[in-house]
Amino acid sequence: MYESLMEQVVGDENLARALKAVKGNQGAPGIDHMKTTELESHLQTHWPKMRAKLLAGTWVPSPVRRVERYRSRAGEHGGWESRRLWIA
Repeated sequence: MYESLMEQVVGDENLARALKAVKGNQGAPGIDHMKTTELESHLQTHWPKMRAKLLAGTWVPSPVRRVERYRSRAGEHGGWESRRLWIA
């Protein structure tokens, strides 16, 4: 069951759909500072190794740390609120 699901996750159709969504989103670079315009060439170079690690179950995500940021609240009561951010 797991193997079939992971095959679908790393399949060409799913990769193409995900790449299209990311490029269409035109979001800001993430923690890796990679722009969406650089993503396709990065995947062409690194995807086979990434896919193999995912299928073998040997991929290990980078650790993250929690940071709390405080910001003022708008409105009648004002005050401060905290917001948790997870940074890789």
